[in-house]
Amino acid sequence: METYSQLMPWINGSVLVLVLAALISNLWRAGQIFAMALLYFLFTGQLGVEEALANFVNPVLMTLVLLLLVSIVLEKNRFIEMATRHALDCGYRTALLRLCTMTAFLSSMLNNTAIVAAFMGKVAGQKQHAASKVLIPLSYSAIAGGMLTLIGTSTNLIINSFVVSAGLEPLEFGDFFKIGAPVVMAVLFVLIATGQYILPDSSQSSESYNKFLMEARVEEGSPLVGKSIKENGIRDLESIFLVEIWREGRLITPVRPNRRIRANDILIFNGDPNFISELDRFSGLALLTEEERIPVGNLTEVVIASGSDLARKFVRNLGLRIRYDAAVVALSRGNQELTGKLSNVRLQVGDRLLLATGEDFRALSEETTDFHILREHVASGSLDTRSSVISISLFLFGLAGSIMGLFPLLEGLIGIFIVYLLADYTRLEELRNRIPFELIAVIGSALGIAQVFTNDGTVHAIAQNAAIYLQDFQPWVVMTGLFILTMVLTEVVTNNVAAALSFPLALGLAQVLGIDPGAFIMTIAFAASCSFLTPVGYQTNLMIYSAGNYQLTDYLRAGFPVMLVYACVSISMISWFYLF
Repeated sequence: METYSQLMPWINGSVLVLVLAALISNLWRAGQIFAMALLYFLFTGQLGVEEALANFVNPVLMTLVLLLLVSIVLEKNRFIEMATRHALDCGYRTALLRLCTMTAFLSSMLNNTAIVAAFMGKVAGQKQHAASKVLIPLSYSAIAGGMLTLIGTSTNLIINSFVVSAGLEPLEFGDFFKIGAPVVMAVLFVLIATGQYILPDSSQSSESYNKFLMEARVEEGSPLVGKSIKENGIRDLESIFLVEIWREGRLITPVRPNRRIRANDILIFNGDPNFISELDRFSGLALLTEEERIPVGNLTEVVIASGSDLARKFVRNLGLRIRYDAAVVALSRGNQELTGKLSNVRLQVGDRLLLATGEDFRALSEETTDFHILREHVASGSLDTRSSVISISLFLFGLAGSIMGLFPLLEGLIGIFIVYLLADYTRLEELRNRIPFELIAVIGSALGIAQVFTNDGTVHAIAQNAAIYLQDFQPWVVMTGLFILTMVLTEVVTNNVAAALSFPLALGLAQVLGIDPGAFIMTIAFAASCSFLTPVGYQTNLMIYSAGNYQLTDYLRAGFPVMLVYACVSISMISWFYLF
């Protein structure tokens, strides 16, 4: 028994390594992985059931959930839509200053994803500035703006839940603003100064801006049958290019001009969906959807949202006809050249779909969290002017009252939430679709797992061993190391998970080294949101990936100076307020 107790920290450490490996592999959702780890600790008796359940109903987690639900109403605010309409109607740098400042401000109070989703469609559809010149700054300013307040990003509230669980004083709004304000100003300066030169200009690209994969079947009796690609004039299309042919279960690529067409061949095209009508010139060529039931008429562009049930499914298994009265006509992913049969493509978050929509699409998609609509804004759920004024005034009153200490934030949000329901600004059906179940699973499970590692001495042992090598370094050097570690985790396993994994180590190191825990806690908070180098580290980066026709190098080129300035200013300000 004693030997088993001695081995327990090593076994638990192995479980943590497996959790990290599973997160990196991306084979399961983060909520599933953390829940399985939590079950292991429950079955081995290292964590009690009541203790584990308490983590799922703690006040900080309830605050986060209520904030996300309240933000559903604020997303419908008419003033946000009006602001996006006018922000870009000027020169590039002025437009970027307007858009990024507005985005950062709104992201300090509302969900980052919702803000980017609200602006993304307008940016992608306007002609004043190339979308590729604007969408990355939009995402980056939303990320930075979320660090202005305690409620600006779910990561801050998650870290606050760990702080409360550890028996420390809860974080306050001012803790973030005094550090976040200089960080935001520095990030906006870099974006405005470098955007014109670093970001790609899709409007001047020699390739089509909107690259989609499309399919069309050659029908029996079509005049195309028996003639070559060249004879049929399929090579003469201006904006759509034939890349492959699917014939009797095999893919023919490349397609040579002398290749003769047969009945039931599926021709796979790549190109701009705005010119999809070019295929109408060919008699007996029928454009396909994944279910082949909806005639192509009303076309709508959407982007797969983070946490969508559609992600990781094959196009053939989506079932959009039943769920949304729609079907996939075409698909694009960043600037990648997708190949193969459209129905065999497995969707990813950030993929851009061209949907053929039926009459019921608007009603069925109004409350969806599966995708963000780019080209067709669903305005039926927007609030009128009077309701917009009341809803935002009530939210600002609740926020101000909490900041001034008149009442706890949780109580204020409960009051706001009840008023929104009574005023019919939102409905229970809408809320049911927006409850962040996976986020709740991650946070609640991570809190329980952190308790286990604290109780069995694993965190303390790691911190003590690390302190042997770190005790001769200045505190800001250790902070920099923690910042880099958390930042790397964010790019690999997302920001919320990175915060959950890094917090116990940061707190343990602060206690062993005798440093103000606040310094390391804020380091983890700001590092977890330092996601500017890849499209996968932060969900807003993924959202704009296909809409901006970006590639990985665009994020690296635009994100490196932003990351460098963000990190340097964050560490400097944290050191100033907590160490000196």
